[in-house]
Amino acid sequence: MSKITRPRLEIPFTTFEIVIEALGILSVAAMFIGLIVAFPDLPQVVPMHLSFDGRVDRMDEKIHLIWPPIISLALYILLTLLARFPERFNYAVNISPENAFYQYRNARLFVGVIKAFLSFWASAFFLYTLRITGGLGTRVPFVGPALFVFMASTLILTVFFMRRALRNS
Repeated sequence: MSKITRPRLEIPFTTFEIVIEALGILSVAAMFIGLIVAFPDLPQVVPMHLSFDGRVDRMDEKIHLIWPPIISLALYILLTLLARFPERFNYAVNISPENAFYQYRNARLFVGVIKAFLSFWASAFFLYTLRITGGLGTRVPFVGPALFVFMASTLILTVFFMRRALRNS
């Protein structure tokens, strides 16, 4: 197996990347803040999972609500670390000194957008779960459609960034 060597470049962050990063961080922080604010008033047993039609189908002790924010933070950190090494990514095009800057920036932007996107969706579902847990409803009417929008949006983002990479190879 041959080792592929690619140029290591220092690529400055664009304003858009900084904004996306801030939105992702705010989404993860909202989960922790929401949990800290709501936790004292929550009942001992809370909803932990919603069915596709938005009904609560699993209950558990409230201490387990700490896991979604922790997992979101861990995923955010891992993706942030991954984005620091775009020269190690798999690409659909050959990386050359001529196209490395564009391809690396595009790949790093893709990871940043996906990171913010995942953080936003995780935060939205988690905060809505806290809302239900606090007695402000018994059902999330939009789980099925929201999951469809989430999956379709993820696919659209992937296709968008892949087309950018192939167009500028």
